[in-house]
Amino acid sequence: MHARVAMFHGADSAGIDQALDGWKSQIESELESPPEGLEAISEVMVLVDRENGRGLGITLFDTEEGLRRGDQVLNRMSMSQGGGVRTGVEYYEVALRQARP
Repeated sequence: MHARVAMFHGADSAGIDQALDGWKSQIESELESPPEGLEAISEVMVLVDRENGRGLGITLFDTEEGLRRGDQVLNRMSMSQGGGVRTGVEYYEVALRQARP
């Protein structure tokens, strides 16, 4: 499994809430019927630090090839609807993932 982590900075609490509203509906629709290039997404998480106006968008992909294709599509999308500006993107192999039973 592979992760794409996008960092956002510069939002206030109201901007974060506005962005989350838009992102939630967009993410839900794309997970149900993914656009070309995003078929390999298995999970999406958004973490926010309201006090400091920061956020992380973590997208999990089943394969490295899926991550590469998905990254190309996600880089063309604007996700900063009030949620600040994207300041960077990093890529990781998910070495350990455990959910509580």
